[in-house]
Amino acid sequence: MENNKMTIDISTRSIFKIFGALLLVIFLYVIKDVLAIFLISLIIVTALGPIVKKMHGFKIPKSLTVLSIYIIFFGGVGFLIYTIIPQLGSQIKDLSKDIPNFVNQFNQIFGQVPQHEEIAKGAENALKNFGENLGGSTSNIFAPVASVFGGVVTLFIVLMLTLYMSVAEDEIKKFFQTIFPKRFERRIETTIIKIQEKIGQWVRGQFFLMFVVGLLTFVGLTLLGVKFALTLAIIAGLLELIPFVGPTVAAIPAVIIAFTQAPLLGLLTLGLCILIQQFENHVLVPKIMEKTTGISPVVVVLALLIGAKLMGILGIFLAVPVAVILSVFVEDVLEKQADK
Repeated sequence: MENNKMTIDISTRSIFKIFGALLLVIFLYVIKDVLAIFLISLIIVTALGPIVKKMHGFKIPKSLTVLSIYIIFFGGVGFLIYTIIPQLGSQIKDLSKDIPNFVNQFNQIFGQVPQHEEIAKGAENALKNFGENLGGSTSNIFAPVASVFGGVVTLFIVLMLTLYMSVAEDEIKKFFQTIFPKRFERRIETTIIKIQEKIGQWVRGQFFLMFVVGLLTFVGLTLLGVKFALTLAIIAGLLELIPFVGPTVAAIPAVIIAFTQAPLLGLLTLGLCILIQQFENHVLVPKIMEKTTGISPVVVVLALLIGAKLMGILGIFLAVPVAVILSVFVEDVLEKQADK
């Protein structure tokens, strides 16, 4: 009986490649905060890129075009926040005050249900946590950003980097072409263009989804007479940044608040949330998001989990753009293998 032996030959070059890949992963993890700044700048640049190119076509200097667009964009966002925040703050304050009433009404409605005390206690804790988080929404939203970005100084860096990336787009492309061999020049240029297109489409599609879902939620809750319609609609719109999980999480406080007003209103609100989600899943997402990203839902969920583990809330928001960028590189490698 022959003694079959399997030998594995690993070349020195392969060992160096593996070691280099591990070092690269460690290095990227160490500078993940810097990468987050760069990625946010890239997202803003690609989102506003088509407008910049269109205005630049009118023979307006690119630097002036970019500066004008960014002043209009950030000024518009600031004005929107300035007009909404007072009403939103008022609703948050009222919501915090009404939490004890919600709990009492919840107890009255479910008083005859088995284990109603446990249900009521759970609802009370959920409502209190929701009210506390909502009451301190400004600090809660900006706390992770401040911890990663280091405050106003880094925000300024993001804005300056965004402006520079928009104005000096051609110079940046030339830089990447100079640090790689000449034979990769065309492939690098194609890859950069693909990344810009996909990220830009994703950002514009995401903003459209947030606007449509927020608007439908606000109109629906207002027509039904649910309290705090504006606050709940803004929550629904913002949570659209988190695929799959966000819409469900946004529906929970709306249904609970409506149910404490009246059981029938709670059921109608639940039906409204389901209707909006179905419209989003079967009409908006297939037409807007899946065509722009081309990423499997499984990959998106995995990216969200990894992002949450590495960087918390900010990681969740940046998970899909990173997955989109990586998908472009994977497609490029697969195309290269197919050509061989």
